Amino acid sequence: MKHKNLVIVFFAILLIGGVSCNQQTKSTADNADEKEQAVEIEYSTVETILQNGDDLSGQTVNVRGIIDHVCRHGNNRFKILSSDGTQELKIELGDNFKMVTPEIAGQLAKVVGTLVPVQMNAEKVKAWEENVRVNHAGEEDTEHFKQEILEIQNIYNQLITGEIPFYIEYSVEAERYELE
Repeated sequence: MKHKNLVIVFFAILLIGGVSCNQQTKSTADNADEKEQAVEIEYSTVETILQNGDDLSGQTVNVRGIIDHVCRHGNNRFKILSSDGTQELKIELGDNFKMVTPEIAGQLAKVVGTLVPVQMNAEKVKAWEENVRVNHAGEEDTEHFKQEILEIQNIYNQLITGEIPFYIEYSVEAERYELE
């Protein structure tokens, strides 16, 4: 009988210890989830990213902005605007993301990715203009097309007059993004 009671006590201790360990593990997991939720990513503005582009090139950046334009040619990139709407930053989604549609324009995007600079001389800017004209054939009467061509031509003129030695366009190769 003593032997049977001893076995029962032994199993009771194991059972209580197992429940206690499981509760502790669950509590630790809950705390880890709470800490993860408490760490909120800080997002920079488009202005801040562009102002510090030289220092941030090739680094991971967190940026947020209102989506102004979704490229219909490929549906894997969009542009977000600065707070005052005068500057834009291209977001490249790549093949790892599902395609986006123009309906997301106007939404706030939070993007984490690598800032990539593209330095252009006059020849590259002229090629950029031609590429825009080819990709947006049939859209020549839209305000977006007219604005983009005007901006490119302005950059080109600054380059050929020597006002600027080169032009740098920044984009973000997205690792992840979310819409609000």
